[in-house]
Amino acid sequence: MTDLSRLTGVPYRSLQNYFSRRTEMPALVYLKLCAQLGLDPFYVKEESFKIEYLPLRRALLDTVGHHLPTHDFLADRSMTLVPYSGPERSSQELWKDAGTVAHFVARAYDHERERQLQEPLNDENEDEGSPNGAPIDDAKR
Repeated sequence: MTDLSRLTGVPYRSLQNYFSRRTEMPALVYLKLCAQLGLDPFYVKEESFKIEYLPLRRALLDTVGHHLPTHDFLADRSMTLVPYSGPERSSQELWKDAGTVAHFVARAYDHERERQLQEPLNDENEDEGSPNGAPIDDAKR
């Protein structure tokens, strides 16, 4: 709590009162704590991490375009993503495929964030934005 107090600027005694539920935590304090802990502020309310599908779909179309994977329905009614190499799809087909890929990405994101919450905090191996903490080389994108 000492570190949280120092990092957020919220007095130590106030944090004690908020966490012991003696006093109600103001929203601004909650947001500051979430930012320092790397926690999505909506997680507590929703109990899961949610990515907004519309912006994600648009981002997928903007970055991947016609190379966006499509999907196949399997016999067990599950879906799998498959590379697409056919003729150019209509904007409606692309939009549909972007929604499917967005669903897969959001579900994987939810699982990853849940896994991170289960791990102990460790500042030494802090993620640098890519798997295993390896820096991302923007030139290779």
